[in-house]
Amino acid sequence: INPSFLTSVAGGTPVQVITYDLVNILMWGKNTIALENCLFVPDIVINLISAGELDLKGYVLRSEKSSFIVTQDGRTALKGKINNGLYY
Repeated sequence: INPSFLTSVAGGTPVQVITYDLVNILMWGKNTIALENCLFVPDIVINLISAGELDLKGYVLRSEKSSFIVTQDGRTALKGKINNGLYY
């Protein structure tokens, strides 16, 4: 069982947070990214990944013209679009 705790979001609404030591994300059926020390908030419907943590793990994040790409050792790990300042 993963430990969990409550925290508050904007407006003081309490939300449950579940901790995970390791999460493997399968990207486009072939690439897998391993993320450590993850927090899962069931009430939030979007996934948030820290660009700073990716950098610490040796990934490179580049963005331009409303799109972004994350690479490691010259290989694409993930890519997407930027909309209203959020990376999708």
